[in-house]
Amino acid sequence: MPGHYLLLPVGSAGDTNPFLGIGQALRDRGHDVELLINEHFLPQATRLGLKARSSGSAAEYESTMQDPKLWDPREGTKVVLGHPSILKVMRLHCDAVREFWRTHPQGVVLGGTLAFGGRVAQELDGGRYVTLHLQPY
Repeated sequence: MPGHYLLLPVGSAGDTNPFLGIGQALRDRGHDVELLINEHFLPQATRLGLKARSSGSAAEYESTMQDPKLWDPREGTKVVLGHPSILKVMRLHCDAVREFWRTHPQGVVLGGTLAFGGRVAQELDGGRYVTLHLQPY
């Protein structure tokens, strides 16, 4: 029986590409799949034939990726969690997940480690939510 899935990758290509692959696999099995991703990755999702919409601007993504502290083991987390867009993305994810569950009560949300807004929505609504930890943090 086909299901409905909302995927919430947050981060670099290393965080997003696995979700694109999961999205393709679910779609190929007949499921309805949508991704909420940074606009930097929208062309890639489109090329793969996946439904996707933006969770942030490419400029925000680029500013984070170009910060030399991002890859420092002691500073990287501060760069991500301290980025000015983090709260905006959290709110967007929370609202999108809650709306998804209103229209698809049995739908499943798959979120990356940094998809905090999705977890907030799960705490509020108790919907079906899976966190995918793709790498050690």
